[in-house]
Amino acid sequence: MAELARLETFRQSNVALRLDAPPNDAVTFLHGSSGGSIWADVISQISAGEDFARKQLGAPHYDPFTVQVGLTIPPLLFDWIAESWKSHPPRHDGALLLCNPNLSVQEARGFQSALLAETGFPALDASSKEIVYVTLRLAPTSILPDKKEVQSAGPVVLGPKQKVWLAANFRLQIGELECTHVSRIEPFSINRKIDVVAGPGGGPELIPGPVDFPNLRVTMSAAHAESWLAWHEDFVLKGHNTADFEKSGSISLLTPTFTELTRLELEGLGIFRITSEEMDVERVVPRVIADVYCEQMRLLPGGSP
Repeated sequence: MAELARLETFRQSNVALRLDAPPNDAVTFLHGSSGGSIWADVISQISAGEDFARKQLGAPHYDPFTVQVGLTIPPLLFDWIAESWKSHPPRHDGALLLCNPNLSVQEARGFQSALLAETGFPALDASSKEIVYVTLRLAPTSILPDKKEVQSAGPVVLGPKQKVWLAANFRLQIGELECTHVSRIEPFSINRKIDVVAGPGGGPELIPGPVDFPNLRVTMSAAHAESWLAWHEDFVLKGHNTADFEKSGSISLLTPTFTELTRLELEGLGIFRITSEEMDVERVVPRVIADVYCEQMRLLPGGSP
């Protein structure tokens, strides 16, 4: 089982995620990966006449994998993310693959019947030049070394060629609000609660719970925040905050040439706080920060109607 420990140190350029059984086109090279430990509870029991506890192991547990991917990913992985935000999340088998420079698989860790527990987006910041990635947390039912994958002939088949995604390349739209001077959206994650119970055969079984869509924290120029301040006054102070007064919108994630890579549709938006940002000596432009709840998000391919 030594390969299991080594796989926890997989690194960016030679690690890939494959969904379902090979061969397919759903292999994505990763920016990073971690997790996937296998462990068991230690059960202690003291028997009559003994003054020490005898110990044994309980059932194995499988920690989630965390992987970082770009926005240009195979349709199977994109659809898994999008469908995992809905009522009936799909499950997938797959493997993390350690490849050599010729793209042949050297080591593999297979996983079975995994649910997507979290999709995390980085901070979107108009002043940043950083290349950013989406973080996925995969909760598997079980994890095993995949000997068959390593012995298969030929290199892996890559998915779409990656397009660079910078933190600065985004566009926010919310109803009729002025959003062109929004400079930053704080990191946010879509999470699904997953309970682990004992299955019919004694092994673990994953039970998906509800999806938790996050609040959004948005920073903008104070000089162009009039429509946001008016929304806050109407929604919070005047109490016009029923479903009829909520807004819808979207976050578009863009290439450096401003082609839309991916879009997040936002539903049931309501502002609940707006404050002035604390000034410092390096920042001379006053800014305000708005906190907005979101009831539901949908992930769509770039260019969708």
